[in-house]
Amino acid sequence: MKKRKQWIWQKIWIILKKYNLEKNVKFVGRLHSDKMRARYLKTHVFLCPSAIENSPNSVGEAMLLGVPVVASDVGGVHNLLRDGKDGILYQKNKMKQMQDAIFSIFENDKLAMYLSTNARIHAMETHNPEKNYLRLLEIYNEIKKDPTACDIVCPSEYMIMKMMTEDMLVPFSEEFYDTSIETNYYAKGVSPYIKSVFDELSIN
Repeated sequence: MKKRKQWIWQKIWIILKKYNLEKNVKFVGRLHSDKMRARYLKTHVFLCPSAIENSPNSVGEAMLLGVPVVASDVGGVHNLLRDGKDGILYQKNKMKQMQDAIFSIFENDKLAMYLSTNARIHAMETHNPEKNYLRLLEIYNEIKKDPTACDIVCPSEYMIMKMMTEDMLVPFSEEFYDTSIETNYYAKGVSPYIKSVFDELSIN
């Protein structure tokens, strides 16, 4: 993993030097929450160009702070923001679309304010702590009532701790890894990285 990160950084620097962008790109490194918030608030556009995503916290954070968002339409990103209302989505790997979206915000202050206002209102509802906590408990109680209703659950750390205290977690069965079972989608479809993580884990 360390070598891969080094390779990625080397590739980034090669691209920056090729286009003489070394002075135009700044890497801020890890930031404490206060400094991260300050950085967001200095930003005219937040860009999320991921090729693979689920529900990126960074997009939610930018929206909560009213920073106009431009993001690739992958994974669950479209569930976080409404294209043209809370932010702008573009098709993955369509760089011209990404460019046009960014320029449209820089060149139109009314659009920037429109996206900013809507994004903040939407995010305050989507990321409402009390509402999400109650929904989390509702899901937990549904699982507790009928554990067989779910094959795989990807809960929060809080949910995992609750399930552990009530003996609701069990070790993987031998069949979990059996590739000879035709319907074993985990063993047949899991990525090498995820498999390596599971191989290193043990339940005490």
